[in-house]
Amino acid sequence: MKSNEKNINDVLKNKPELLFIIQTLSDKSNTDINLITKFNSEEFIRLIKHHRLDSIFYKAIKEQNVKLPNDLEVKLSDINKRNKMRMMKLTVELIRIHKFFTENNIDYISLKGPALSQQIYGDYTIRNSRDLDILVKEEDFIKASNLLKLLNYKNNKKFNSINKFNYKEFKFINSETKILVELHHRLFNNKYLLPIENQDFSSSQFVKINNINIPILPNNLNFEYIDTHAAAHNWMRMVWSLDILSFKKTDKNNYSLEDFVIISSEKQLKLFSRMLHLLKLNNSFKYKVQEILQRLFIPYRFFDNLH
Repeated sequence: MKSNEKNINDVLKNKPELLFIIQTLSDKSNTDINLITKFNSEEFIRLIKHHRLDSIFYKAIKEQNVKLPNDLEVKLSDINKRNKMRMMKLTVELIRIHKFFTENNIDYISLKGPALSQQIYGDYTIRNSRDLDILVKEEDFIKASNLLKLLNYKNNKKFNSINKFNYKEFKFINSETKILVELHHRLFNNKYLLPIENQDFSSSQFVKINNINIPILPNNLNFEYIDTHAAAHNWMRMVWSLDILSFKKTDKNNYSLEDFVIISSEKQLKLFSRMLHLLKLNNSFKYKVQEILQRLFIPYRFFDNLH
């Protein structure tokens, strides 16, 4: 751990804004309040927004009684309020879609979004989400898309029984509320990456939001999905690291937030780390390993199609 601490200090010695954020969100509770005098306020707010920490960070400073300059406090409070309002709006829409799909016998799974926020943070308004991700069975995809249209949604691409399988999802925008829904029929564009079988829908877990049981992926699969999604995007947002840490609280070999920042800061290792990550997952899930390994010989093309 000492070597990791040395590395993180080297990486962030000229980034007091990022170091302050990491320290505040760390379980160690070792926030150096003097860092505030060294950083740029605009860069600090930019990082909060970029890493999707809108309400998570605000909650952390309140719990730790961290005192910020008044102007920063006001900005963070406004960001927090806007995020909570957006998440409440998304949650209302998720429940509306849940009821409509249930009435029309559509099995679905809620990915990320308010359900994940409720599951790992205990509050559906804490985690930042910009849209709703809904996973349905391939055979229900057309029916589910037509149901969304009845709820005033319009899709961004024309699709039919042929080209719908070229994409993992289609985007639907509500003409009234402007809420974006991504309707998935698989988790990733590469169909061999975390394939979802029909029985996974029947064995899905549930998270309760406003007394409604929202179906989510089974815990182990949900963890691998979030982990793989973050890896495919080079861990570019800190909220994904926090998600993983929340899932791994009971692990003996827990990772620290600093570990993830070091990984994401080493640009030359990004592609390699994704390859190792993919190979690691092959040990526990039903992949067609040989076909994946063949694609690793053209890694840039392959990984461009992961997400």
